[in-house]
Amino acid sequence: AVNLRAGPTIDFIQFTDPHLFEKANNASEEVFNLGAFAACIDEANRLHRQKTNDIGKGFDFVIVTGDLGLEELDKQTSRTNAITSMSVVAEVLRFSLITNWFFVPGNNDILGENPENIGKYHAFIDGLRTRLTGSICVTNLCPPGTAQTNSASAEFKIGRAHFIGFDNACFKSDGKARNATNFHGVQ
Repeated sequence: AVNLRAGPTIDFIQFTDPHLFEKANNASEEVFNLGAFAACIDEANRLHRQKTNDIGKGFDFVIVTGDLGLEELDKQTSRTNAITSMSVVAEVLRFSLITNWFFVPGNNDILGENPENIGKYHAFIDGLRTRLTGSICVTNLCPPGTAQTNSASAEFKIGRAHFIGFDNACFKSDGKARNATNFHGVQ
C-alpha cells in the first residue's frame, strides 16, 4: 500500500470566481465584489494565523483559479483606469499574510473568451507582480508561450509535489475536436 502521508503536507487556499470588475446588475457590484474579495483574504489570514499557532506552519500558498473578471475590465475602462484597477487589487492583496499567490485565467478573464486576447490577462498579472514585489510573490501559472514552442508552462515545487500550469485554451472546445483545433497556436 502507498502511504500518502509519507511526505510533508501541502496546505493551500483556493479562491475562484471573484469577478472583481463585474458591473452586471449595478455600478456598486464591482465595489461589493472587491469588498468580498478583501473579506476572503481577511478570513484566509485568520485561518493562517490559527494554523500557524496550532501547528507552527500556515498555508503554503493561495491559488486563484480564474475569473477575476478582466473581460469586463477590458470592456469598461480605459488604459488609465485599468492600471488604477490593477493598483487597487494589488493593495488588497498586500494585506495577505500568505505571501505566495498563483493565478490561472478563467473564461471571464479573456475578452470575448477568445484565446487570442489572453495578452491582457498576462499584462494584468505582470502588473500585479511588479506592484507587489517585496511583499507578495505573484506567479502566473499560465504564462505566455514562446515562438519556438508555441506553448508554455509554469512549474513550482513544494517538497516532492510538482504543480504545473499550462497556457491552454481548451476550456472552449466543448469536448469537440473541431473546436479544440481552433485554439492551437494561439498565444
